[in-house]
Amino acid sequence: MTTLGELRNKFSAVHKQYNSTAFELSKKLNETKELIKRVPEGDKLFGEQAAVLELQYNAVKDQQKIYDDFIHQFMDKWDAEREMVSAKQNAEAEGDYYKEMGKILAVAMRMFHGDIVPGSDEKKLMEFDSDLYQMAKNAQMMAKLKERKKYDSLWDDEEKKELEDPIEAADAKETSLEAPEVVSVDEVIAKSTEG
Repeated sequence: MTTLGELRNKFSAVHKQYNSTAFELSKKLNETKELIKRVPEGDKLFGEQAAVLELQYNAVKDQQKIYDDFIHQFMDKWDAEREMVSAKQNAEAEGDYYKEMGKILAVAMRMFHGDIVPGSDEKKLMEFDSDLYQMAKNAQMMAKLKERKKYDSLWDDEEKKELEDPIEAADAKETSLEAPEVVSVDEVIAKSTEG
């Protein structure tokens, strides 16, 4: 089975080749049509060449349309896969944010009760909100006379997650799409003027 990334790479090159060839044929066709207009008896001299160029140009554009339609089809799937991975990561990040907020508020509450928390936890609270940290520290000092609990850090048990690259995930997604056969531009041009 082919991945969306393989299709994207393959048909990106095919699209580029067909685009470039269509541009060159169009340019030659326009130059030939100009010659027909400017040169006396230009139609007799260059008419057949213009007809061949037009046939070649139309054949290339027709084949390019087949590829472009397919490219749009699989790029829709590729975009959907990339968006799905991004949305999942955003949801996880939002969940992580709320977990982090809960921990910060738990540290502040412990300090307000006069309990001892690790310096690293105090630092996270201070980085989040220095005013809240000052209030919690003052409350902790005032409660020094009471019996205090000592807590372990709330952040020690966590490891940083590696985020999946949405583009790599979309590229790696396998697909059952049937790709059209890739025909070289030269073959299309040759077939357009046969018979």
